[in-house]
Amino acid sequence: MRRDDLTQRVNFEIIRYANCWEDAEVLLAGLEPGPGKRVLSIGSAGDNSFSCLAGDPEMVVAVDVNRIQLFLIELKKVCIRNLEWEEALAFLGFHAAGDREKCFRSLKGQLTSEAKAYWESNLAMIRGGVIHQGKFERYFQLFSGKILPWIHSKRVIDGLFCTKTAGGASPFLPSKMEYLALAASFPFFFQQICDGQIRARSRVSETGSRLRFKIHIRESRRPARLGGCTG
Repeated sequence: MRRDDLTQRVNFEIIRYANCWEDAEVLLAGLEPGPGKRVLSIGSAGDNSFSCLAGDPEMVVAVDVNRIQLFLIELKKVCIRNLEWEEALAFLGFHAAGDREKCFRSLKGQLTSEAKAYWESNLAMIRGGVIHQGKFERYFQLFSGKILPWIHSKRVIDGLFCTKTAGGASPFLPSKMEYLALAASFPFFFQQICDGQIRARSRVSETGSRLRFKIHIRESRRPARLGGCTG
């Protein structure tokens, strides 16, 4: 399959994954990205590539056929390099934030021209928190917002996620009817997602052009910091 054919069948102008869903501990145990090593990582949302920095390798390079994914990684990279821990979490979308757009304006000068132009034309994503903007994440948002309330009551859902002490924790045991509804909804809803992801990945594999775009994750050991991103 030619690349022109692939771009007509797989949309590379969206964020497909805003987060990496693999277990980073397993990744690090297998790769052992220690000092002096050079790591080549599939970009996706960048989280696995950033995790490789925990081993202090000489270099980490993220590659992806989708340039939009690398724009996301670049934004995360600039965010991590310049913001304090709580500021970064708020800007990305893990916590509530006062003005993400203002924070972006203080960071965008460190982005490449392409990435800067992309995010300036997609400020709604910035305001909503970029970790919530992937196609994959939107499936989960649809399920939790539209499907799950028909299966479990808010009381049951809140009970599942409420804080429990170590001694008072108990397994989540839905009723038989709730279990049947949940078991029936999962194949119906998530099978469509899995089929779509498998088809998209197989089409990318056929092109042999996965390394078209790349970004260096590690460039400096002592990055400067920016302020003015709170509130």
